[in-house]
Amino acid sequence: MFERNPVGTNRNDVTLYMIFAYLSFFRLEEIAIEDYRKLVMSQEAHKMHVLLQFIFDAEKLRESVRTPWMDIYDFQYIDDKIIGGIEKNLPNVSDILRIVEKKATGKVTSALSQSAVSQSEALSDTVS
Repeated sequence: MFERNPVGTNRNDVTLYMIFAYLSFFRLEEIAIEDYRKLVMSQEAHKMHVLLQFIFDAEKLRESVRTPWMDIYDFQYIDDKIIGGIEKNLPNVSDILRIVEKKATGKVTSALSQSAVSQSEALSDTVS
């Protein structure tokens, strides 16, 4: 992430990013979304915006971190549990992504936030 966004990230925040990455990749289904939202909102909006835009972009994860992760994890675990979990939880965090982006930039324009909103709306239409 630091290599992809050197202007928006600071190496001094590596511990913060590691904690949120761990929660997002491995424990998000165990945490109530409201509690996750409170944790995210307790941090600086710009830092969370940069991180969450990276974490919740499955395509970016596939192209930039999937291969290095395969040195540690089985590819199926990465595809099914980690990246698959991110895709599965995207509708649940779409409001968080939108709020953080709005606080960080003053508007909601990123394709990820927009697609998260669209996916969330499509899911709610299917459930209704």
